[in-house]
Amino acid sequence: MNQEFIITKLFQEIEKFLKNNLFSDALKLAKKHSEREAKLQESSVYLNLVGFINLNLKDWDTAIINFKKAITLDKNFGPAYFNLAIALYDLGRLKDSYENLIKVLDIDENNKRAQENIIKILNHIDIKGKKDSLSKANHELQKIKFDFDLSKKIDDSEILDLISKSKIITSNFMSDFGFREHQLFIHNRKDLNCERHMKIFKKYKTISKDCFSCFKIVLHIQKVYDLIKLSIIFNNLSLLDNFEMKCRINPEEKNYRGYIYCDSVDELEFVSKNLKHVLDINFASNYKLEKRRGCSEFSETFHKFKKINANPKKMFQYQNDWQNNEKLIDTQIYKNGNPIIRQIKKPLNGMTLNYFLIINNWLNYSKNN
Repeated sequence: MNQEFIITKLFQEIEKFLKNNLFSDALKLAKKHSEREAKLQESSVYLNLVGFINLNLKDWDTAIINFKKAITLDKNFGPAYFNLAIALYDLGRLKDSYENLIKVLDIDENNKRAQENIIKILNHIDIKGKKDSLSKANHELQKIKFDFDLSKKIDDSEILDLISKSKIITSNFMSDFGFREHQLFIHNRKDLNCERHMKIFKKYKTISKDCFSCFKIVLHIQKVYDLIKLSIIFNNLSLLDNFEMKCRINPEEKNYRGYIYCDSVDELEFVSKNLKHVLDINFASNYKLEKRRGCSEFSETFHKFKKINANPKKMFQYQNDWQNNEKLIDTQIYKNGNPIIRQIKKPLNGMTLNYFLIINNWLNYSKNN
């Protein structure tokens, strides 16, 4: 039985586990095949697959070893460079991640996934002196001065000027502004690990314990220029320096939303109260501030969950028998079954390539809707 056939068969078996987030079971199966066929350890494809499984288990150190072994066996194996870059990104090693994505582009210059991940990295670090067009564009965009006085209304003309300057600079380095990301994430505190929590909810229809201390301010915005203004407020208002935030299109209602994530009712009330003045200056009555607990999906199943009360004991409580569901998920998606979170980096101040391309997506959406 040749090695190519063995790997193809292994892929087919493992794919079933990966689709169901059974990463621990997938790793056991891969190791079992390796014990039977020692030559698999000499296959860059196999090592990349095992690395990918470890990457999903958040066992980044082991994944990195696997990817580097795969690259040693095949210096032109792009998928291993790409996956290595993702592992390094999750560890917060952004410059190293960037360097490996550049290697992907050296092999395949039109690799869109590599380009988009470089753009995301450049949202956090300004890489100087490189020859690639993406880092050059980002570096030039960083020179745009953000002189917004948040005690006054941000005028539409200021937004137009910002967009115009950004477009001229970006056009010098890129002809295609296509970018799949439509949500602007502003990480200032920690990885909320929402991916894990939603896996628990989708499989068992129970809520993670962590979600019971998740509260958010949802800002409903009607105009695309106001969404851009809101993103500027999020990026520059010192009140929000330590909060997780995002701005996005809401296609269901054909409007725009901003989110600020809080860890308690006290934080929720503090931010709402102190943010109102800035919002009123910029948006007058053309916005709505809504306070929520956790994700809306949770409240659709547990109607009492959404009710917020200053007294924690009067809110919907975590059910202790749900803990087993969390453990069942964690044993499949984490090394040793213990939740691990990614290292996050704060965004750069001012304009970045990531920021501009997302704004450009918002503007294109507004023209068509």
